[in-house]
Amino acid sequence: MTKKDASELNAEEEARYQQMADWAENGLPQAKPSGIVRRGSEAAAHGRSILLEAGMDPAELDRLIGGRPNLDPDAKPGKHSPHLNLRVTEDLKQQLKDLAAERQINSSDLVREILTAGVHQMQQSRKREKHPA
Repeated sequence: MTKKDASELNAEEEARYQQMADWAENGLPQAKPSGIVRRGSEAAAHGRSILLEAGMDPAELDRLIGGRPNLDPDAKPGKHSPHLNLRVTEDLKQQLKDLAAERQINSSDLVREILTAGVHQMQQSRKREKHPA
C-alpha cells in the first residue's frame, strides 16, 4: 500500500497503516544471517509468521496474499485457477497485444476469449461430423 492509497482509508485504517509503517521503518529487528534459504511454501509460512507476530490480522493477511481471484466463481477460497504456458512467435504476440489494446482488455483476457471460442467452434464441428444432417 502506498501513502497515496492511505489517504483513502478511514481513521481506524489510517492508524493501523501508520502503526505498520512505523514498525517497518523502525521496529524491524536486524536480520541475522542464518544460512537458511527458504523457498516455496516454507518461505510463505515463515513470512506469514513474521507478519502475524507483528500484529497483522490473520483475516486481512489472507485477503492480501490471496493472489488473483479465481476465474471459477464456484472455486473454494485459496484455490488457484489452472494456467497454461505456451510459446508464440513475436509477430503473434504483437498482434495479440495490439488487438487487446484496441479492445481495451489485457492480453490474458483476450487469449482466454479466443481459446474459449476456438474450443467451442471445434466441439461444434466435431458434433456435426458425428451427426451429419
